[in-house]
Amino acid sequence: RSSKGSVSTPSHHASRPSFDSLADMIKALLKEAPQNHASAKSKALVRDKFRCMISGIYDITSAEMNEELASKARYEGARFNYTECAHILSESTNRNIQDPQKGEQLADYAASVFSIFKTFGYPTILDELNGDKVHRLQNVLTLEVGVHRHSDALKIWLTATGTENRYRVEGGSSLFTSQLPQFVTFTTDDPDNLPLPSPHYLALHAACAKVAHLSGAAKYIDQVLSDLEGALVLSEDGSSAELLEAALPSRWAPLSYFCMSCIDMEFSGRSV
Repeated sequence: RSSKGSVSTPSHHASRPSFDSLADMIKALLKEAPQNHASAKSKALVRDKFRCMISGIYDITSAEMNEELASKARYEGARFNYTECAHILSESTNRNIQDPQKGEQLADYAASVFSIFKTFGYPTILDELNGDKVHRLQNVLTLEVGVHRHSDALKIWLTATGTENRYRVEGGSSLFTSQLPQFVTFTTDDPDNLPLPSPHYLALHAACAKVAHLSGAAKYIDQVLSDLEGALVLSEDGSSAELLEAALPSRWAPLSYFCMSCIDMEFSGRSV
């Protein structure tokens, strides 16, 4: 899950450059490796062909910047909306660990989460997602803002099928999936430089989502998100954001432990 202490920024900008061709825009977006949220978003947009990986909705900011892309989308009869870079496994797990005021708490939280990942058969996750590597393309998807929120709230998830990179879109209620396709297939034109989301990371997200849904923990998630967002708007200068960010791990820790301790049951087919 992604931290609500640092709200993901939709792909729109105050100053929007225009490009003569789609190729020019792609070249500009691929200049740097995904070492932060912004660069990961740019590369993911290129990999995902400027569309939400689940709904297929085109990124409206990219279409606004490039008429070739806009014309292609219109020809297909596609819809437009803002998209965001969504982390499959939480960006907050290892964010600001070096901060002397809150690093110890975050480090303990991150170590606990990663140790649980390793216990249940994912020993390399600590190295794979350590530091800036949390922004690697295997851990991000381009998602339309509403789809991103549902995924973060564990309302929807992707379940692997027998076909590589093909997933079933599932959710706790048809309210969240009725407007989405039943299946999605992920593709990339450059597997080496623009790799697809990891099926292992997606499986972990799906397991947590299913456990949360079956246990009723999803209601607790909704309440935490509502409380945090309500507190954030109380401070116009954003000063409460740092406090909430520091408190977030302690709020999520009990749920994280519960969900991850049940992943073994989920994968082995036992009831929770």
